[in-house]
Amino acid sequence: MLTVEIGVGLVSGGVFFLVLGLIMFFDATLLAMGNVLFVSGISLLIGPQKTLLFFTRKQKIRGTVCFFTGMALVFLRWALIGMVVEMIGFLNLFGCVLRVLTSSETFSLSSSVFCDKYLLLDVSCLYLESAKYVRFLH
Repeated sequence: MLTVEIGVGLVSGGVFFLVLGLIMFFDATLLAMGNVLFVSGISLLIGPQKTLLFFTRKQKIRGTVCFFTGMALVFLRWALIGMVVEMIGFLNLFGCVLRVLTSSETFSLSSSVFCDKYLLLDVSCLYLESAKYVRFLH
């Protein structure tokens, strides 16, 4: 459970640095830091084996290549091009999760046929656990 909390913190920090890097007109250092935090947070959230399986699936190979190519371009200080390529990869990889989370049927797997069911189950379980945790704090 501690790794999940750390993973949520890393993903949140990654998103924060990515947004801050975009606000600062594609600052490559902030974007690179956000990328590293985001990927390490995803790994801690769903586990290293599921992360490796998620990124190496045959259906997700185009998104994986775009995502990591974009990260490499950001590391090489081609921030604008890198972020465009990375965003294409991000939408190919995580678009189904975003679509399910924004739909009215949040926990329905039938609404997203092409999604990774294990990642969706992990996200929905994390959502339920975080709701319990927030309820416990208040």
